[in-house]
Amino acid sequence: MLPSTAEILAKGRALSARPVAIEAFWDGDTEGWYVVLTAIVRGASARHAQFTEIDLAKLSDGGDIRLFNNQVPPWPESVLAAEVGEQLARELGVPFHFLSRDQPRDECVRWWDRERGQPCADCGIAILQESDLPWFGVCYPCHLEREAKRPRVIVELLRDLTREDFEQVSARLVERGVGVCRSSTIVPGMQQMTFEVTSLAAAELAIAALRDAGRLADVRIRAARTAHERGELVWPKS
Repeated sequence: MLPSTAEILAKGRALSARPVAIEAFWDGDTEGWYVVLTAIVRGASARHAQFTEIDLAKLSDGGDIRLFNNQVPPWPESVLAAEVGEQLARELGVPFHFLSRDQPRDECVRWWDRERGQPCADCGIAILQESDLPWFGVCYPCHLEREAKRPRVIVELLRDLTREDFEQVSARLVERGVGVCRSSTIVPGMQQMTFEVTSLAAAELAIAALRDAGRLADVRIRAARTAHERGELVWPKS
């Protein structure tokens, strides 16, 4: 349950040190995403050589379950953080910093590092990343969206396999260069493997690999132009 606006404002107004900024940012743990609303004051801390953060609220309203249910923004915790943060910042005469109001992002540049931030190549939000990240240069949500726009080959199992057989079939498809296995399920009656591919021509590789493995009669194969599509049936061929 989210705290009330009055509770958060009272905590912010009772600060013993005058803030230089009010900031909201996304963070996460084993229970899911949440928004931290904090006051930044002068003084060295373990997080920064010149500033200290004082937490005003940890806002969560459902964790990650909405992501899995394909629920869309606005996120209630984000809305509350923005409303209270902006009001408190106005009262104190300091800036309010909250870069990702539309969805969770934990790569956004913090207020005290704002001059070091670089814009995401896709959405433009200022981010701060380690250079060895595979998606360096774009924020993680934009990286996922790029991946979602790449074609997929979907292998649906018509007959349930044991876990060992299922894993062997998946490994054979990867070895044959079909693509990267992005998701799979071994739930009886729903067994399926989804591969991210460079071209829909990879469906022919999948057919050849499964023929060699003697599994072609056990599967239905679909080729989709993006991760959001069900795909067209390419095997069995009409």
